[in-house]
Amino acid sequence: MSMFTELVNEFTALIEAVFEKKVQERKINAPEMASSLDEFENIYMQDYDGDEPIEQGFFRTFLHWLEQYYDYHRNYDSVDTITKIKWLSANPVTNPNNGEIPAVVKNLVLTGAGVKPTVPNPDTMLPFEMSWDLGSNILEGQFAYNSTDNKWYYRKGNQILELKAGLNLSTSDISNLDTTLNNYNVRITSAEGNITNLQNSVNGINTTLSNVQTTVNNQGNSINSLQTNVNNIQTNYLQKAEAQNLYSLKDHNHDLVYATISNLNQLQDKIFDETGNYFDPINIKPLTIETKMLRTGSKSEMFQVSGALFITNMDYWATPPVKNENILSIICSNAKLTHLQFYNSQTGQDEVKSWNLTAGKPQGETQDGRWANLDSGTAYYIYALCSKSDNTGQIILDALPRQVENDSNTAYYFFLIGVLHTPVNGVRAISLTYGQTAINGKFIKTGKIESLDGQTYFDLDNGIIGGRITFLPGSGGYSNLSDKPNSLTDINSTEGNKLAGIADGADNTKTTIDGGLVTTGKIILQDGASVQKAGITAEGSGDSQVRIWAGATYNNRSTAPFRVLQDGSMYATKGTIAGWNLAADALYTGTKSLASGYNPNTAITIGADGSIHTRNFYINSDGTLGFRTSVLGKRIEIDSINNKFTLYANDGVSYIEIDDTVGSYNYPIIHIAYGTHNNSYLTGLGISVEDTNIGTLFYWFATKPFLYTMATPLVIKGLPLRNRDSGDWANVNVRVSTGEVYLTTDD
Repeated sequence: MSMFTELVNEFTALIEAVFEKKVQERKINAPEMASSLDEFENIYMQDYDGDEPIEQGFFRTFLHWLEQYYDYHRNYDSVDTITKIKWLSANPVTNPNNGEIPAVVKNLVLTGAGVKPTVPNPDTMLPFEMSWDLGSNILEGQFAYNSTDNKWYYRKGNQILELKAGLNLSTSDISNLDTTLNNYNVRITSAEGNITNLQNSVNGINTTLSNVQTTVNNQGNSINSLQTNVNNIQTNYLQKAEAQNLYSLKDHNHDLVYATISNLNQLQDKIFDETGNYFDPINIKPLTIETKMLRTGSKSEMFQVSGALFITNMDYWATPPVKNENILSIICSNAKLTHLQFYNSQTGQDEVKSWNLTAGKPQGETQDGRWANLDSGTAYYIYALCSKSDNTGQIILDALPRQVENDSNTAYYFFLIGVLHTPVNGVRAISLTYGQTAINGKFIKTGKIESLDGQTYFDLDNGIIGGRITFLPGSGGYSNLSDKPNSLTDINSTEGNKLAGIADGADNTKTTIDGGLVTTGKIILQDGASVQKAGITAEGSGDSQVRIWAGATYNNRSTAPFRVLQDGSMYATKGTIAGWNLAADALYTGTKSLASGYNPNTAITIGADGSIHTRNFYINSDGTLGFRTSVLGKRIEIDSINNKFTLYANDGVSYIEIDDTVGSYNYPIIHIAYGTHNNSYLTGLGISVEDTNIGTLFYWFATKPFLYTMATPLVIKGLPLRNRDSGDWANVNVRVSTGEVYLTTDD
């Protein structure tokens, strides 16, 4: 049944209620309308384009209250008459009126008494079809957005309603079907929202009421009288809507309600006199109660418990936790019971007294807080067993009712925390019984207000509202929120304080805690000044979405100094990985050093500029490099800028060995220098020795076997020579003087 049909039926019921005596035998309802649509008189017709009324001839229209197409013929005789055509077949090609085929025109608005209808211009509307989830009411039909007045309209046949509430449409639900109609034509597969202005809906139904009026007129009723009463009904209906007196009964979770009622019945059975002198054991059951003040709960129950966690239906201590309805797990973390009206027998006055609580355990159990092997047919009391001699206590289970001061255990007070119920549908629930509720005049003071199914609650002690809360239109409720959004811009904005920043601080996902598993959409960490520092989010899709970040707010997470993306990419400006420190300009161990040359510290720095600096090895960003054995030891340096290769020892030049046995065609040159080398003499394989002050001392070429010297005489001592025949080696001295060479083994 469509929403339109429901509204028609509701108006029908209102009409029947007003004219119950006059129209008992002429009840108007939707099915009977069909029998009165064979003929209309003095009907004003207009198509959606706003053209003039259609002239004499055939036409086809869609009657929205019947949700069917009908063919009619119009003529202008003495009376303007529109007659319904009854076709001989389901798919007629001719008709009984002179064999003419009717021209099919656009959908027409049929109104009464020449009243011209007001409809939005469809040429400026972008139509699409959708199903809109309104709880148990599925509203199917054609929705349209009018770009001229920026409003949404709903069209079902000839029914056109303006929707003043925003529609929450997800772009993922929109698929492009046609690009030929006003830029785009889309089909919405799902949407969520509320129609918050019933007045437009009632105004939109005027078309139907006019036709109902015409039908009643054809049946002999006074149209004017009925119109007056219908208008009164409409006014009353609108007043009811504005006063929010229209009640929609929620479809509750009956299993949860049943479980709650069962637990309440059991809780009532478990109630007993904890102090032993509480009033009267006989129940008082008056029809009404009128009193100055109503207060529930005894003085012994005026305490608060904090830091205690009760986990039912699960063996929390198992690895992994295992579902078990006959196990209660109690976890105490700095748990405390604070009694607000504890009677001090020594002073005779009430005072505030506290006990530190731990989780108790039954005999034979090794794990504190684990109460296993519970009887499925037994409801247990949860007590805080508090010492009379000090400020210690523990939380225990007991199947027996015990008064606060118990004769069986005189060393402890038995403060009743609540009742662990027997399983209902395989689930044990807990009813907490401590605290008080006071009703004084119009004021109610309590700790928590909860619905029967437990899905909606106001936790006044902790400032928490749970469940789905809907604000209806009018002067109260949602309108009284000082920071309510005024438009969709407010809701989508990340600035301002509208509802604490809806887009900035909320997430569409639900947070679920199931044992050791927490499922949520977003976690944001804030410091003591409520400044966002880090977080985790599942918002958005795509590999570039930030999933983990630190060092920035939620809005700036894409530029946070540390962030991890969905595709696994990680960005960090600092960090330590396996002993290596990460900086924006270097990766290093020890102390970072990007200065040219060796690192004076026993560390390694790999710069972002391509340099490497260690204690005994370096590569500068310009390509120069060096090696050394120690700070004062031998070293080798390569100067790519000056095209120079240099070897150093502590006191001068060391030696060079070149092995050219690989068959190279190059001519390796060894240049041992103390100063600047004049390379004009070097034309092949050889050795050149020179002095800065003297110049070239000598050079020798393998291709030209002679020795040239600038010094006189030149003495070479200890030159190793080998006898080619015997293979023996001998050290000889070479003396060159005035063009003569002397070889001797003498000094």
